[in-house]
Amino acid sequence: MTSPGAHSGTSLRDRCAGEAGWALIETMVSAVLLIAITIAVAASLDTASRATAENKGRSVAATLAEQDQERMRAMNVTQLSNYHPAAQTLATPDGTAYSVASRSDWIRDSTNAPESCSSNNTQPDYLRITSTVTSRVVGTDIQPVIQRSVVAPPVGSLGPNQGTFSAKLLDGASNPVANFGVTAASSANSYSDITNSLGCAVFGYIPSGKTYTATASQSGYVDPDGNATATASAVVNAGKVTNVQLSYDRAGSIAATLTGPAPSSSGIMIAQSKWSSTAPRAWPVPAGQTSVTATGLFPFSASNYSVYAGSCAAADPSLNGGTAPTALVTPNGTTPVTVKLPPVTVTVKKGSSTPASADIKLTASGSGCTDTAAVTTTTGSATIKLPYGTYDICADDNSGRRVGSNGSNTVTNKDAGAAVTVDLNSSWWSSGSC
Repeated sequence: MTSPGAHSGTSLRDRCAGEAGWALIETMVSAVLLIAITIAVAASLDTASRATAENKGRSVAATLAEQDQERMRAMNVTQLSNYHPAAQTLATPDGTAYSVASRSDWIRDSTNAPESCSSNNTQPDYLRITSTVTSRVVGTDIQPVIQRSVVAPPVGSLGPNQGTFSAKLLDGASNPVANFGVTAASSANSYSDITNSLGCAVFGYIPSGKTYTATASQSGYVDPDGNATATASAVVNAGKVTNVQLSYDRAGSIAATLTGPAPSSSGIMIAQSKWSSTAPRAWPVPAGQTSVTATGLFPFSASNYSVYAGSCAAADPSLNGGTAPTALVTPNGTTPVTVKLPPVTVTVKKGSSTPASADIKLTASGSGCTDTAAVTTTTGSATIKLPYGTYDICADDNSGRRVGSNGSNTVTNKDAGAAVTVDLNSSWWSSGSC
């Protein structure tokens, strides 16, 4: 029988044992609450600090923008025209660096928009000056500070014998190219400008009666003809806007792979209907090689290049029952294309017998063509892959009997290839070798 006292002691011990972990749990909960409160306070302090930095940065940037606006308004209008200097960096006493970019654009009063290079009736009415200020905070954590105002040319400040010259810069897709450097030069004057949001470089109120040439030049860019610089010229008329257009974009490439080794003095031909001269252009391929990359090609967005093997226009597959492959060039891209070389099979006979060995030479006969192939066969027959076109055939039996083309031994290589037999017993054989 258990005594009441013993029973009570056991119950007390049981209750104490059941509550033994509560102190540790309460301590952990308190620590977690303390950490959460600390993080919240730190976050609020960080937010307040960031807001203070942003407000300070915006205030300083606004002051710098206003100072830049005042500086530009004090400039002579002829100096302000085409004014797009490199951004200047200014440091505040606390060491924070601010970048101040200045820009002026000629504006038409009727549209309140930058000069679009599309009208030549009247010159722009006034200049819009823009100051953009950024720093490690302004323009990153918050929007950049931008201030704009207008400057109207004072009456009589611009002479009567002046006009405006504008150049519109377009890429391969005929889209305007903004913020691109363009120069305009005559025999006596030279100016530089940066294209506005409409792709126009505007040279306002410059001496008229002269021919000005607009030029865009940048490494890796080409004009439609593949030239490294794009140019356009026109005479500037007094009181008018003279517009020219430049097409300029990042160059692309075509990587051509031939279906067989290139013959001697051969290569690939590339044609483009939008070149100023539509004649195809040649890219040489070393004899025996099977690939070449043609570089410096303008990326026409809606006009493919035609590519075929050979050294002349006469090798065009479309002239010989075939179709030339095409390639769409992209800016700064490389477009692969496979170029076919159909097979030509030449069999050499000597009457009813086949010579034990024979030398065979094929020479393209088209105007300007230089494709040639020479082989020696011990079976009297050889198959050679050649560009499309017509070839003169020469064969000899290594014993002094030779047959040249003489206007008769020719073969035209077509889409499915070609085959021809040459007879060394022909009545017009001659001595010698090919």
